[in-house]
Amino acid sequence: SREVDAHIVLRESRERGCFEKLFACLVVPILRLPPFHMFHDAETLLSKIDHWTKKAKELQKNHYDVTNVFVTFETEEGQRSALAALRVGALDLARQNTSAMAPTALFQGRVLKVVVPAEPNAIRWQQMTISTARKYLQRLVTFVITLGLIGLSGFVINRARTLNSLFFSICVSTFNFIIPFVIKLLLLLERHSNEGSRQKSMYMKITLFRWSNSAILTKLITPFMNTLGDDRLDLIKSINGVLIAEMVVSPLLRLCDIMGLFRKHVMAPRAPTQELMNLNFTGTIYNLAERFTDFTKVIFLILFYSALNPNAWFIGFATLIIQYYTDKFCLMRLWTSSAYIGNELAVFNRRYFLSGALLAFAIVSSYAYAEFPYDNLCDANDGSGGEGFGRSAVPVQFWNGTVGEIGVPGTHSP
Repeated sequence: SREVDAHIVLRESRERGCFEKLFACLVVPILRLPPFHMFHDAETLLSKIDHWTKKAKELQKNHYDVTNVFVTFETEEGQRSALAALRVGALDLARQNTSAMAPTALFQGRVLKVVVPAEPNAIRWQQMTISTARKYLQRLVTFVITLGLIGLSGFVINRARTLNSLFFSICVSTFNFIIPFVIKLLLLLERHSNEGSRQKSMYMKITLFRWSNSAILTKLITPFMNTLGDDRLDLIKSINGVLIAEMVVSPLLRLCDIMGLFRKHVMAPRAPTQELMNLNFTGTIYNLAERFTDFTKVIFLILFYSALNPNAWFIGFATLIIQYYTDKFCLMRLWTSSAYIGNELAVFNRRYFLSGALLAFAIVSSYAYAEFPYDNLCDANDGSGGEGFGRSAVPVQFWNGTVGEIGVPGTHSP
């Protein structure tokens, strides 16, 4: 077409800077490969349009069985009436129990599964035909990769902790900040029928990483006897450092809006057309799942260590307040609007992750009180000494003439 030919002529005649040439040589070839399919030139896109247009015309001749039907209503009252008339229990639906519904509510003698659909802008239309088995296999692969990232993070923060407690805290906050970008790349391997399902998958992986990175890994890499000490590498000092870093570092990184500044000051001036330049000023894309994980991470960290460090309640309160106002500012000034997914993610968070955080709080607190005061001294009736402590038997004679021995902890072995 004329528009494509004019675009090609303009592209070939335009002078490109050093940064654009370097980006085109090193990055663009990778982003053109699956599963990214980005930065294709006009010729490739035009050939793809022709190919898929012919493919669509051929597929229109085939016969297909209906799997999902979207029904629209003029009023909300009509929608609620239809849902009430077609509502049926999960067991009756699985057994196709036609006696559980009125005969007029059956469709060709079958019980239909009727649910409230996602919003139109939250439905991923091109991925609705993917089979359920394939979807779960893809999620299993990305989940295993997430576990590998947790192990790598644990190795790095363990080395950072041996160097400096401040460096350890910064590493934890930095990993928590960059993990959403890594998970977004992993989600390119997954297929979801709606945005709510994608957000839940993202939320689960980011939350698992951040909970493990902030609380669980710190507990595992800290020696037992370094739990309550005042040394810079002891557990309480490390946790306070992580909480303060979450209070300061994470909000500052969001306020800096690095990607937004890059788009506005680097990509926008180099855009070939006015429309492409305007797209760089639409705001930074955010994910509701990522914002949920920031709050649940702080809550989990407080609950996990509150028995040993009650001061975490006050630091966590200040952290949540700062994060709230930071996100409010970003939502009004920096971020673009996202798809409306309703309360699906909030219900998922409340039902599973907050309940899990409370369960972890009860279990970890009980062990914390049982292991207090974390000095690892041996029991007088135990024949083995504590970690780093000697034990000697002292003969004694009681007032009634009975002779015996008492085990006495010795000094700390060098």
